[in-house]
Amino acid sequence: MNIYRQLVFIINDRRTWARAIESNLFQRHMIFHQRQWTAYVGRTLVIEALCEHEQYAKGRVWHIPEHELDRALAILRKKDPHIKNRLNRGAHYLLPRDVESIIELATYGYLKLNLKAYVNTNPFY
Repeated sequence: MNIYRQLVFIINDRRTWARAIESNLFQRHMIFHQRQWTAYVGRTLVIEALCEHEQYAKGRVWHIPEHELDRALAILRKKDPHIKNRLNRGAHYLLPRDVESIIELATYGYLKLNLKAYVNTNPFY
């Protein structure tokens, strides 16, 4: 299992007020590379607010490009050697606090998920 799929699994398994509604959406993005804007098609993580939370209304949707998630993960790996060691062992070592940090960095501090600390054992939730 790769890190991206594990990240989506943790968001949905430990959600409080937001969930990942789409993880394989491909959208056109623009990125500044080598002094010019370049268009490319890339995977996008779509997160939806399940209920009203702070300034976010129910149904609010965020589109987070995979390249922003990769950038956030690279920053965390440089900043925290524990995350780097865990992820070198495998994607299943990704923790909810890591996912919160990745999403927060990928959205430039705009989105904080506040994931649950425990595993949901109710299959009907």
